[in-house]
Amino acid sequence: MDHERYIDLISRDVDKDLSGDEKKELDHHLQSCEECSSYYQDLMADKAVLDGMVVHELKDKDKKQIENNMKSIKNRMPKMKKYLPYAAGLIIVLAIAGTTLSNLFMMGRSDDSASDSGSGYPGFESPEQWEGDAPQEDIARDSDGGNQSAAENVEISREFDVSKIVYRGNISLYTEDYKETADRISTLVLSQGGFIQEASANYYDVAAERSEKAGYMIVRVPSEGFSETMKEIESYGDAMRSGIASTNITQQYQDIEGELDSYLIQEERLLDYLSQAESINDMLSIESELTRVRREINHRSTMLKNWDKEVAYSTININIYERTLPTSKVQTPFEDFGRRIREAFIQSVNYLLKLIVDASIMIVRLMPFAVVALGTAYIVRILLSKYKK
Repeated sequence: MDHERYIDLISRDVDKDLSGDEKKELDHHLQSCEECSSYYQDLMADKAVLDGMVVHELKDKDKKQIENNMKSIKNRMPKMKKYLPYAAGLIIVLAIAGTTLSNLFMMGRSDDSASDSGSGYPGFESPEQWEGDAPQEDIARDSDGGNQSAAENVEISREFDVSKIVYRGNISLYTEDYKETADRISTLVLSQGGFIQEASANYYDVAAERSEKAGYMIVRVPSEGFSETMKEIESYGDAMRSGIASTNITQQYQDIEGELDSYLIQEERLLDYLSQAESINDMLSIESELTRVRREINHRSTMLKNWDKEVAYSTININIYERTLPTSKVQTPFEDFGRRIREAFIQSVNYLLKLIVDASIMIVRLMPFAVVALGTAYIVRILLSKYKK
């Protein structure tokens, strides 16, 4: 027998949804099938119980209370969608802040590596630095060399001796032809009996990615022609900066010279003692002291020679910059125009890709903080809602 079909007929009969023929068929089947008949009787008994139930209409007061309870439950539910814009904004702000701090840090490292952006050769823009370059030592006078009285020393200190002055100059030039200006300076220095101590040139600006000629020269010229040489070099272009510094080393020079004379006297005495020594121990002691004295003599002699060179030959530091746009001749700006456009486009694409990657990494990095922030905000909201109640 197809019990499933008759079970369906029983359900429809309870709902009074059977046709006449289906009703007759069901009644005939119930008379012959105890299982279906028992199921039919149980279902009719349940229907009778349900039909006997009394339906009570809710009062307005009860309806309002139920509505208020439903609203309270709805308000307690977390409104995650409300916080999503704030979370996204927080992540974007943190990403921008992280990128900005990283750029500032890199710029700080770049500033430390280039102390003076306006000079082709760092370290020659301050007169105080030039004065500090002069050799200076604080050496006490030897007791054997201090034979002058205190009054004589005071009288000497009142005199201003200009016989030992070291001159240093600094010039920054704008010129329209770097090579021509450098050659003219070299010719001028050599013609005056001077020499080029150091020179360097840069023909390409890596930061700006364009050709730019610039460089520096350190030249030494005789001190007697120092001022004239400075003026002549300034006339080779537009001087945007020029300065002169001097250091009077006369006092230091005289001190070292006096110490040298004292050590020379000690050397003569030691040589005399050595010729009169009778024992080996005396000879060894005298030779040891003689070695020390000669070392001091060599040291001070070298200092005096270096100072003599500083005084005899003044130093001029020259920074040369070639104008980007010459004013005396027409220069086409379209040289390598296609290559520069291509390189600029590739650089922009690489920068954009790098920015996207950096931003993605920063967002992933900040996701744990965003989760913690959202969780904290949710807990605070729950606590505030309970506190208000």
